[in-house]
Amino acid sequence: MAVDEQIKIINHMTTYDCYSRYGALADIAARNESALLEHSDFFNCEQYIQKVERAKDIICTFFNTKNIHVNYRGGGARCQPMTVIKVYGQRFPNLSTAQKKILYYDPLAELGVEIVFSKQSNSYLHRIR
Repeated sequence: MAVDEQIKIINHMTTYDCYSRYGALADIAARNESALLEHSDFFNCEQYIQKVERAKDIICTFFNTKNIHVNYRGGGARCQPMTVIKVYGQRFPNLSTAQKKILYYDPLAELGVEIVFSKQSNSYLHRIR
């Protein structure tokens, strides 16, 4: 798979008014809490915690930022629980393909991280299962 093909692209609706944003923030908090309670064994597993921390370190170093959100998802009926690390307001670093592969794609692939780009929010989502 080519390096550029390793990122899925999604579209979603962005909320613009303050009431919608407040509702979205409340929903995120509720979904985080629900996932953590429902799947506490999964999210509290030491190996999983280390995997998430390693992915977070790779992502923060690659994008040279601390502008991230870490969210927990229960997965619903169709998929397993996961942690999503969202990098927002960042441009993809201007590096060679080989550098991107070594610093970002390969280490995240080793951890099994799925990378998704959201056009609407201009953010990178890193799904860790």
